[in-house]
Amino acid sequence: MFDLAVVGDRIEKFVAHIAPTKASESVALATPPRGDLPWRKIALQASGMWLVTRFLFFLITFFAVPFNSFQSAPERVFSPEMMFQSWRRWDATLYLHLAASGYQTSSQAAFFPLYPLLVRGVTFVVGQPNELLAGMLVSNLATLAAFFGVGLLAAHEDGNEATAPALRALAAYPLALFTVAAYADSLFLACAAFALFAARRGNWRWAALAAFLGGLTRPVSVILVLPLFWEYGRQQGWWSDGWRGLRRIRPALDGALVVLAVPLAIGLYALFLWRTFGDPLLFQHAQLVFFGREMLPIWQALGVDLSGWTHFQPWSLGQARILIDAAPVALLALATLLAIRKVPFTFTLFSLGLLYISLASPLVINAWDPLAAAGRYVLPAVPLYLILGRWMGKHRELDLLLVGGGFALQALTTALFLAGGFLI
Repeated sequence: MFDLAVVGDRIEKFVAHIAPTKASESVALATPPRGDLPWRKIALQASGMWLVTRFLFFLITFFAVPFNSFQSAPERVFSPEMMFQSWRRWDATLYLHLAASGYQTSSQAAFFPLYPLLVRGVTFVVGQPNELLAGMLVSNLATLAAFFGVGLLAAHEDGNEATAPALRALAAYPLALFTVAAYADSLFLACAAFALFAARRGNWRWAALAAFLGGLTRPVSVILVLPLFWEYGRQQGWWSDGWRGLRRIRPALDGALVVLAVPLAIGLYALFLWRTFGDPLLFQHAQLVFFGREMLPIWQALGVDLSGWTHFQPWSLGQARILIDAAPVALLALATLLAIRKVPFTFTLFSLGLLYISLASPLVINAWDPLAAAGRYVLPAVPLYLILGRWMGKHRELDLLLVGGGFALQALTTALFLAGGFLI
C-alpha cells in the first residue's frame, strides 16, 4: 500500500543529503525564531544603495545619449527631455500604452495588470502626458522596496553584517537597468524578496500577500508556489513525520492560503481575459503569437537555446549579444549548484524554478537570439544575491571583481538600451 509515512521518510533523507545541516535548517524545525532585526539600519543601507545607483544611472544617461550620436556635430544640444525620453524603449512603450488606454488588443494580454495599474494611478497624480515619468517612478520605488526586502532577508539568514554585501551584489547586476526603466521586473523582484522573507520568518499572511501581488505582476510568479509550499511544510514538520502534520486542519488551511495565492492571482487575471477576449489563457497564447516566445520541454528548449550560439562565428557581434543574456543564467546555475548544501532548500527550489523559466521559454519565431530577455528573467534571483554576498564577504578580491565588473557591464548594457539596441 501507498504509505505517506514512508514517502515522508524518503523526503527527509533526500533533503538531509542536499540541504544544510545546521540546526536552524532541520526539517523538523517548527516556527523559526523571530529575532529582532535592525530594521532602521537596514532601511538606511537600502536607501543609500538605492540613491547611489539612481545617481549612477543618471550619469550613464547623461553621457550615453550624446555619445550614441557620435556622428552629430559637437555643437548639438541634447535636452534633458530628450535624454529622459531615451528610456522609452521596447516593452516600456507597451507598458505605458497599456497604462494609458487599458486592455484593447490581444497582444496586450501578455502583460499582467498590477504594474500598468500602478502606473495609471501615479499618472493621475503627476498629470498627463507624463506616463514615462509615472512608469519610472513606480519601477524605481519598487526597486527601493526590493533593496529593503533583500537586505532584510540577508540579515535574517546570515546576520546583520550580510546586508551590505547582498545589496552590493544586487546593485551591480549587469542588467539592473531594468530596475530603472518602465518595466515590471523591479516590482516582481520586490514581491519575491518579501514573499521569501515573510515565509522564512513564518509570517504566512504577509507571504501570501506578497505572492499574490507577484502573481498579478508577472507570470513567472508561478516559481514561488513550490518554495513557499516547501517552507511551510518544513516549519510544520510535514517532511519529518510522513505528512502526518496534514491532520492538523488549521495548519493545512494556512498552507493552502500561501500555496494558492499565486494561482488565485493568475486565475483572476485569466477570468478577466476570458470575459474581455474570450480566452482565459490569452496571456500565454499572446507570448507565442505576438512575441514569438513558447514554453517548451526543457530538453527541446535547450537545443533551441544553443542553436543561437552555434549559428554565429566565434568573436562575432551575435555571440557577444547572446552572452548578455546567457552569462547571468550561467552564473545563477553555477551559484545554485555550488551552494546547494549551504542555503535553505527553499531558496534552491526558487532558483531552479527561475532557471527553468529562463531556459524553457525561448524565442522560437524569427529569432537569432533565442535567449533574448533570459538575463532580465534572472533579475529576481533573490537567493543569488545572498549567495554572492556570502562569497564577497569572505573574499575581498571577489567583491571588487563582481561589483566593479558588474557596474562596468551595467554602463555598457544601459548605453545599448538607450540607443535602441536589441535588449528586451
